[in-house]
Amino acid sequence: MIESSREVYNHLTQILDCQTNRQVYWDGALIVEEQDGILLRYSYPQEMDRLLHENGFETVHVYGDWDENELHAGSVSMVYVVKRSR
Repeated sequence: MIESSREVYNHLTQILDCQTNRQVYWDGALIVEEQDGILLRYSYPQEMDRLLHENGFETVHVYGDWDENELHAGSVSMVYVVKRSR
């Protein structure tokens, strides 16, 4: 199998376009060629806080990963625990 990928980030839209191409060979012959992709929209913490607030949510806690570690500049994720505002 031969796999190649391409990632292009648009700073204006904050969208990462990820495309992957796979070619599967059997006895030297191409038998399957697949393509898939995903668009990932990134948000800044301040933007997420504003969006949640404007849509009736209150932030209970923000984590930097699914293990509930603190959010910092090197975090791989932003995990929000929210509740509906009254």
